[in-house]
Amino acid sequence: VGETERQMEETIRALRNLAPAIVLRDEVDQEDSGRDSHQGDSGVSARIRQAWMTFLSDPTIRGKILVIAASNRPDLIDAALKRSGRSDWRIPMLMPDQTAREKIFQVMMTRNGFPYRANDFIREAKMTEGFSGADIETIVREAHNLSDGEITHRSLELAIKDFIQPQQKDIDRMTALALENTSMRRFIPERFLT
Repeated sequence: VGETERQMEETIRALRNLAPAIVLRDEVDQEDSGRDSHQGDSGVSARIRQAWMTFLSDPTIRGKILVIAASNRPDLIDAALKRSGRSDWRIPMLMPDQTAREKIFQVMMTRNGFPYRANDFIREAKMTEGFSGADIETIVREAHNLSDGEITHRSLELAIKDFIQPQQKDIDRMTALALENTSMRRFIPERFLT
């Protein structure tokens, strides 16, 4: 007790001194859970959360410090942290559409330096509806393992058929949460605006 608060003060002071700065906070729901959740830490979490909310609300950091908070469980984040002034833009990062999946296949081949014979990935993109970029990377790595040196449409097809996709109900739930917590209509893809 006390040390964590000092570390938060030092962090905020460092961010002010480093400005302009971009701060990426991943899995933010783990740190910024609601005030109603059990803390069991003599109020340390509440004081840290309050110091962070005060910092985010400070108009002197506008345009100087950009905070990007990532979560696939925005429902667990304290509502006060999601309000305008602390979290102006809440942008959903949804599963890639078919066009994006085609490009992801290409990127994963290039990034990993895998030789391949496929000239496009239209068929593979159609076969991976609802898959994430990480899922596609796993598939590409497995296709490389199944190939004789060069990845082919056949090795990709075998890897796709072997891959067990995360439960669709979980993906649908995370998609719904992302859309519910979006701050601007322009961030919502047209396919969800019907």
